[in-house]
Amino acid sequence: MKIESIELENIRSYENVKIDFPDGSVLLSGDIGCGKSTLLLATEFALFGIRRGELSGTSLLRRGKKRGSVKLTFSIDNMEIVIKRALQRTASKISQDSGSMIVDGVEQELTPTEMKAHILKHLGYPQELLDKQKSLLYRYTVYTPQEEMKRIMWAKPDERLDSLRKVFGVDRYQIIVENLEQFLVSLRAKKRELKGIHRDLDAKLEEQSKLRGELRKTNQNIGKYEQEESRINEELKKWKKEKDGIENQIKRYNNLQIDLAKKQGLLKNEETRLEGVNKQLIEYKNSIDEIDSLQSPTTLSEKELEDQIEALEKRAVKCIENPRDESEIIDALLDKIESVAETLDNIEIRHTDTKAATRNLKNVRKELKAAGDICPICGKSLEKAHKDMKMTEYQAELDGFQKEQDKLKIEFDNLTNENKELSEKLKQKREELVKTIREEKKQSERMLTALQKYSEKVGKRDDLISNAVMAESASETLTHEIERLGISIGKLETQIEKMKGVEHTREEIEKQIGRVQGEFSKIEKQLATHRETKKQFNNQIKGLNQEIKQKKKARAFETKLESIETWLGTHLINLAGTIEKHYMVDLKRKFDPMFSQWFNLLIADEQLDVRIDDEFTPIIEQEGYEAEYENLSGGESASVALAYRLALNKVINTMVDDIKTKDFIILDEPTDGFSNDQMDKIRDVINELGVKQTIIVSHEPKIESFMDNIIRITKNDGISTILE
Repeated sequence: MKIESIELENIRSYENVKIDFPDGSVLLSGDIGCGKSTLLLATEFALFGIRRGELSGTSLLRRGKKRGSVKLTFSIDNMEIVIKRALQRTASKISQDSGSMIVDGVEQELTPTEMKAHILKHLGYPQELLDKQKSLLYRYTVYTPQEEMKRIMWAKPDERLDSLRKVFGVDRYQIIVENLEQFLVSLRAKKRELKGIHRDLDAKLEEQSKLRGELRKTNQNIGKYEQEESRINEELKKWKKEKDGIENQIKRYNNLQIDLAKKQGLLKNEETRLEGVNKQLIEYKNSIDEIDSLQSPTTLSEKELEDQIEALEKRAVKCIENPRDESEIIDALLDKIESVAETLDNIEIRHTDTKAATRNLKNVRKELKAAGDICPICGKSLEKAHKDMKMTEYQAELDGFQKEQDKLKIEFDNLTNENKELSEKLKQKREELVKTIREEKKQSERMLTALQKYSEKVGKRDDLISNAVMAESASETLTHEIERLGISIGKLETQIEKMKGVEHTREEIEKQIGRVQGEFSKIEKQLATHRETKKQFNNQIKGLNQEIKQKKKARAFETKLESIETWLGTHLINLAGTIEKHYMVDLKRKFDPMFSQWFNLLIADEQLDVRIDDEFTPIIEQEGYEAEYENLSGGESASVALAYRLALNKVINTMVDDIKTKDFIILDEPTDGFSNDQMDKIRDVINELGVKQTIIVSHEPKIESFMDNIIRITKNDGISTILE
């Protein structure tokens, strides 16, 4: 079952509203008194109507309003059902009007009783609940307010057990006892009826014996004719066997002709193949002779030529990178270039030294020129004549250095030009040498190619010889095969000639078969007549057997009813009480572990555990001692009530097979008194329940974090509304 939507008109704090319920977990969220529980009461009213002592019209119809209604849309097994119930206020009371029910688009106007009967059928609830005011099965499986569950748990044991008996239908055993007396009356009437049926059983048995005697005589006559039939059948088998033998010969005759045709075709194919092989053999021999007439283009081997080509390539590379020792001219040029380079280096050194001496002398002359009475070099008194003489000497040395530098520059320029000319000549000689080596390499490569072609042709000679040998062998094989086929064909032609008379023999055998089949047909007709007589006797006996069987069955049934009457009258009443007791024991066996399991899920305290006694009273144990319920915290007592509620839900859904509300549950304020940490346990409860739709009523904001869907309700000026 799944709630799709509910529409309220003038129901408690709601004036006119429609709420859609999605799949999964749904939270009805809002402050205390905002109208959350009203939606649950309206749902229960739509399903079961007003119930005395549980749900009154006064508690539902909005104050000051004359009419109110609830329209509930839900689905079961992919079938949509729409229920509408109405309330009407009169001068003395608030009563329930007739309602309507739409199933798969078909609408019916129904009285409250008729509607309840239809709903119980669709929900899979027992129809005996129709006359009961309390919908205990719905309250214990789908919707039980938390405080009401606490009252059930701590009610008097007799009251709690009576409620559980009604939920599980155990109170039916008293009804069984009451119905048993009426059944025994009808059972005695049935015994009298059965006695009338089997009264003439002995006469029918005597008639059966006479018919069986006539049947035995008929069977003896059939036996005589069947012996004659067997003799003729054996003769027919003999001739058919001979026919099968001659058919095998004819089949062999035909197979010989087919084999002859195949071998003649094969002979023709082999002769054609032999002609082709001989032609190929001649071609192989001609190719071998042609190769034998060829001569090698060189005395060197491929390896020697490849080494020669590789050496020439290395030599060419060496000429490019370092041509020394490749040519006397090149060696002389290289020596000359190296000598010029060395002279240029010496000139560079001399030029550098001269420039340094000139620079130093200029500095000394500058200092001397700027000096006063003291010589800057020796520190003695400096006279003008001595100063002028030194200045003249220094200038003469500077002039000498300048001439030396001019001479070195001319010599350096001449050697640089000479070096360029030598380098250009070296490049030219090196390129000529490389070109010569490359030409020699190309010649060797052309020789290698020619040698490879020659070797390739010579290499094919062995293959040609091998092919020729195989062709000669194939020619000999084909020749022998042709000779063998010729011999085989001759033998087949001889065998075929000998077997030409088999078809005439088959015609004679078929005549004998026809004669015997005529005799067999006459015997078959006589047998058919006697078998028909036997069939008639069998039908009469069969009909009589059925009649006798029914009479024997009636007599046996009467005897059985006699024992049943004794058993029912003395044992069943006591058995009903025993069954009820065992049922409650089995219920406790299933309920107790589920109760403990749900409690342990809600309370993470290994020292605190719960169980139930034989009267289904919750027992709380702490460290092995029973604890008083009044001493529990608010969260612990709420956990006991919720665990008791969920255990009942699981047990009922397990033991009531046809119930359709297994995938739907409502939890009204299940966290009342829970600590903040315990709030998280509701997520585990939802996951463990594993139902398609769970509706939870709570004003705790934390629960919103693990719900699939949230319906927020607010109340202003006494009117409840749904927030978008």
